[in-house]
Amino acid sequence: MPIGNLTGHDSSVLCLESIGDGGYCVTGSSDSKTKVWEIRSRTCVQTLSEHSGPIWDLAIDNTSNLLASGSEDGTVVTYAIN
Repeated sequence: MPIGNLTGHDSSVLCLESIGDGGYCVTGSSDSKTKVWEIRSRTCVQTLSEHSGPIWDLAIDNTSNLLASGSEDGTVVTYAIN
């Protein structure tokens, strides 16, 4: 049974990763945006817009607090997450 939806991308969500203890997650979309979500409140807390193509892959290193997003535009962008 679903407990809620995360609404905010302008197009299909292509990938999702959980951050740390699961209180937050990150989504990548064909709208070229990466979004960080606070799961309990179901709100987007940050939108990352450095890509110009769909986001196909996300990776999170919780030890060093890094997020990497891979896009169809041929780039991988890394971010520091808090």
